[in-house]
Parts: sequence; structure tokens; C-alpha cells
Amino acid sequence: MNETTPSNAASIKGRVRWPLIVVGLLAGHATLIITAVTFAVGGSGRGVVSDYYTKAVDFDQHKAELAASAELGWEVRLTPGSLVDEQGQRLITATLSDASDLPMDGATINLRLTRLADGRVIETEFLPNADRAGAYQTAADCPAPGWYVADLVVEHDGQRFIQKHEIQARGGVALFTEDGA
Repeated sequence: MNETTPSNAASIKGRVRWPLIVVGLLAGHATLIITAVTFAVGGSGRGVVSDYYTKAVDFDQHKAELAASAELGWEVRLTPGSLVDEQGQRLITATLSDASDLPMDGATINLRLTRLADGRVIETEFLPNADRAGAYQTAADCPAPGWYVADLVVEHDGQRFIQKHEIQARGGVALFTEDGA
């Protein structure tokens, strides 16, 4: 009987091992699926493109506007304020200059901020600043940390100029880095 005891122990060990392997593989698979879904749904959001269909349809027109803007040679420099008010509004100053680096007054500047994390869009218009030539100001609602894409549209004397910037807001301070196109 002593000889059958080790074989019974091996048999019991084998009967327990294979179900545990199957359960372990199923649990591992479920964990991987949940991780993948969590990453896909709650990721950084860099893949969010607001109104992507309209952008795709108007792609050729947009490229033509970029080329026309490059020919104009205008430049818009964004300067964020260092303070955010209690409503989360941040003062942003835009300085508009022509190809000769001379300030331009009398333009209409529209700003469209798109938060990349969730596709939230903030639209605002700059108002002229009487203190400096070529300077315009607006208050934008960008207190949340994250990356924003700033699309600027400038209209002056029947001409249209577009420019794109990237904005990284960290905590209560927004850092603007020019993207160029």
C-alpha cells in the first residue's frame, strides 16, 4: 500500500495543477483585456481630433490657406498672463506684425483652443489693446492641466491669415510654445 500512496499523491497533484493553470490563464487574459480597455478609453487623449470629418473634407482648402498665410509673412505671438482668476480665465495677449515686423492694428483675431485630453473646444475673440500698437487681448478658459492646440484666424483688410500654436497648461500656469504651422 505504501507503493500506491505516492502514485495517488501524484494523481491528486496533477488533478489540481491543470485546473489552476486554466484558471490562471483566464485570469491573466481578463486582466490584459481590462488593462487594454482602460488604456484605450482613459488614455492621454492625444488621439482626440475634434470635428475630424470636417477637417478631412476641408484639408486641401486648409493647405491652400497655410500657403497663402506663409506668403503674407504675418506673425502672431501669444503671451499668456501669469494669473488665473477665480473663474479660471487666463489673460492672453497676441501681438500681430506684418512681414516687415511692423505692428498691425485693426485686425480681427479669433482663437480656438482644443483640449487634447477630451476634445473640449474653447472659442474666443481678441480685442484691441489701446496701450500698444498691434496688441490684442482676450481671456480664455484654460485652467485645466494638459495640452491645448490653439488655432488662430486673423482677418485684416480683406486678407486671411491662419497660424497654429501648442499650449501646455500645467496646474494653474499655462506654458505656450509656438508650433509654427
